[in-house]
Amino acid sequence: MSDALLEFRSAALPLPDLSRTRPLSFTLRPGELGLVSLPDEVSGLPIADAACGLVSPTSGEVLFRGSDWARMGASEESRQRGVIGRVFEGRAWLSNLDLDENIVLASVHQGRGRGECLREAAELAAKLGLAAIPAKRPSWITPRESLLAQWTRALLGGKPLLVLELPTRSIDAREAARFAAVLAERLTAGAAALVVESSDHLAWLRNLPVSFTLTAQDVQPETP
Repeated sequence: MSDALLEFRSAALPLPDLSRTRPLSFTLRPGELGLVSLPDEVSGLPIADAACGLVSPTSGEVLFRGSDWARMGASEESRQRGVIGRVFEGRAWLSNLDLDENIVLASVHQGRGRGECLREAAELAAKLGLAAIPAKRPSWITPRESLLAQWTRALLGGKPLLVLELPTRSIDAREAARFAAVLAERLTAGAAALVVESSDHLAWLRNLPVSFTLTAQDVQPETP
């Protein structure tokens, strides 16, 4: 059996203009980091959503832990997404819950104790540079607090796969280095990571074990 955590097998992804990418093929195994490096003007690439089974390829397959997302039932999809840590480029929080409640929501739903999750979240947040998790609604937090909280949620519970979209926006180089150190620890422990990052913000990845890099040329729309 393959030890791959995430596989794209000739997967062409739909784009907002109704075209699709070239077929993408790559594999991420424990300890590996895959990088998607895109200029800021390139947007709408659903590679992170496809990795989590939220967008289906127009052709080809996307597999998580050896199973094709397209062949999973709804309950299995939900269970598998529960072990993927995500930093979102766009909307990340439920507006009617405080930030600490948002962070632990999925873990509590999966059966962990709320107190245990809050304690682990506080430890992770402090390690990332967030001295205290703000106990207030997401609309009242700063972009920096939101990003650090997203990292905290993604890392909570020691998830085997991390899918990180623009994961160093709203922070400075010193904090990005702290993120890199925490991510390196997780990779050493056997997690894998798919990082979608601006091509102008790659310095923090310099000492991480990048297994492959996809660029805008690799994902440009397929020509007829």
